[in-house]
Amino acid sequence: MIRAVIFDMDGVLVDSEPWYLEFFREFIRKNGREPDEELLLKTIGASNRETWRLVGQMWDPEADPAEVERIYRTRPDARYVQFQEAAFPGMQKALSSLASAGIRLLIASASSRKSVVRMTEETGIAPFIHAIVSGEQVKESKPAPDVYLRAIELSGVPKEECIAVEDSAYGVMAGHAAGIPVVGVDSRLVPGASDGADFRIRDVSEMPQFLMNHFGTQLRL
Repeated sequence: MIRAVIFDMDGVLVDSEPWYLEFFREFIRKNGREPDEELLLKTIGASNRETWRLVGQMWDPEADPAEVERIYRTRPDARYVQFQEAAFPGMQKALSSLASAGIRLLIASASSRKSVVRMTEETGIAPFIHAIVSGEQVKESKPAPDVYLRAIELSGVPKEECIAVEDSAYGVMAGHAAGIPVVGVDSRLVPGASDGADFRIRDVSEMPQFLMNHFGTQLRL
């Protein structure tokens, strides 16, 4: 029986990763350098620290990654993901269906808590979310299990009744390290990134049907 579903955010609830990659490309090019597409793809699902190590390497190999992040976040031409536009089709309906059935929904993301909260508000899913855990709130971000261990604790249900939904290899490893099964969703940017997951769905809109088929969860679709 599944009583809590813990979602990754980027690439699972919202198709935000192409936005971030484009923002990084613009940022690097404005410093007179050309982004390395292979390195950019490695930022997907990575911790904040690893993301800025990679972006900093492209922005200026001699620069401190923390300083590169500070410059990025304080630039006057800063752009932000429009989460309502980036929401995957059927995402809000799927979460509403799960919440209506009494399933606790949580988000465990490497993104900042501020960004996750803004996403829930802009997409209208905030009332469905039981708790949020971001990478900045724990000692180690994904692929370490910390965000999932904290989310399991906050869910208030036994670990055996929790399941994770992920699109990246880092996330799948984190879920498994926390001792819970993982549902992998397809990543159009990094095909096969979640191949290590225990189950597969095309996208989050399929989650209610998946729980009905595999766990006998009673839902009104």
